[in-house]
Amino acid sequence: MATGEQLKSMIKTHFSGDKEQFSTVALRIAAHEAKNGHQRIARDIRSLVEEYKNQPQKVVRLKRE
Repeated sequence: MATGEQLKSMIKTHFSGDKEQFSTVALRIAAHEAKNGHQRIARDIRSLVEEYKNQPQKVVRLKRE
């Protein structure tokens, strides 16, 4: 399981809106899980991060007055 520090970091980056850092923390957690022999959860986390990164970015159009 992720360390307390990793979870705190993930929560902070989520609420700050820093998606790149959020992905980085998630991959660190995946590495931690892999190191502890939890290959399936590590693979699942990496897949989720890759899936997110491959999604098209949403574009918000501003209305002109």
